[in-house]
Amino acid sequence: MDNLISIESRVKHILEQHAEARNNDMELFRLICDESLCMLPNYPNIPFDYVLRHYEKLGCPRFESVRRTRQMVQNKHPELGCSPVIRRLRERGEADFKHYNKMQKEVS
Repeated sequence: MDNLISIESRVKHILEQHAEARNNDMELFRLICDESLCMLPNYPNIPFDYVLRHYEKLGCPRFESVRRTRQMVQNKHPELGCSPVIRRLRERGEADFKHYNKMQKEVS
């Protein structure tokens, strides 16, 4: 529970400080991980593969936790939401996925 509270406060802080992170989950995740990793010695030289394999030990949260927390924070704080263009793209993507899922169920 404490970990989720920590992720929420970190995500909210990033969304407040970096508008581009509101539109892009990968940018949000990169900024969250940067906060954790910048304290490590030799930080700029840590290979991406190492970060992916050892993210928990390095203090980085799971990507899915960040994504879900972003949704929750944006729901609580609409002013931190994504741009209208991105919102439409996300809604279209969700509709496409629902249609695809329905088609898969009909084929099975």
